[in-house]
Amino acid sequence: MTREEIARALHWDGRFHASDLLDRIEAIVRAAVEADLAHLRAPYPDTPTAILEERFKRPAASISQKAATLGIRKSAAFSASPASGRMTKGNQRGAGSRFQPGHRPWNTGKRYKAGGRSAETRFPKGHKPHNWVPVGTYRVNPEGYLDRKVADAKPAYRNWVAVHRLVWIEAHGPIPPGHVVTFRPGRHSTKLDEITPDAIELITQRESMLRNSVHNWPREIVDVIHVRSGLVRRINDAEKKRAKQDQRPA
Repeated sequence: MTREEIARALHWDGRFHASDLLDRIEAIVRAAVEADLAHLRAPYPDTPTAILEERFKRPAASISQKAATLGIRKSAAFSASPASGRMTKGNQRGAGSRFQPGHRPWNTGKRYKAGGRSAETRFPKGHKPHNWVPVGTYRVNPEGYLDRKVADAKPAYRNWVAVHRLVWIEAHGPIPPGHVVTFRPGRHSTKLDEITPDAIELITQRESMLRNSVHNWPREIVDVIHVRSGLVRRINDAEKKRAKQDQRPA
């Protein structure tokens, strides 16, 4: 539309403020939307959505979503009619393409045999991954605690338990809810013979949080920790960006 056509549609003679012009534009847009909604409310209950899709030049999903927002539903008569496309009792729609009683599939009694190099690249029965270790194996986990493998099941992360937890359970029984087992101050170790009942203690989760709070450190150390964390994030972001660039085709 030209400027003159817009002005005529808005009944604007140039004598009122720009804010009034915006109000008139919003009013016209609002009226147009309400008109579309009125045109949707009336036919939607008894009209196939494909026809409305063509009429409103909008996707069927958009029309259905707007109808749901407005609380409009297809009528019972339409839902029961063949135009709805629904399968109802006695409806023979698609009968010609259904499997009939006694149908015998083409692959009955046949075993699938993959071609190519499938057989030589499969994992054989009983295969174990290269990093598998037997139950009873010890490791130091990324948090710096000694773990022992106690099972060989799935999920794999549950197969490992911290040794200091096992020592506590063996000496005192199950760990109560809301509590954790931790090393006494100065007694932390990854050596099996040093993880003894007198080296560990049971504390509440709240006490554990207070013990390990960053605010227990001097202000200068806290600032260094924050700076280091920010630097690590920047390095990680740069490495991810570089990796994406390297993956782009030349």
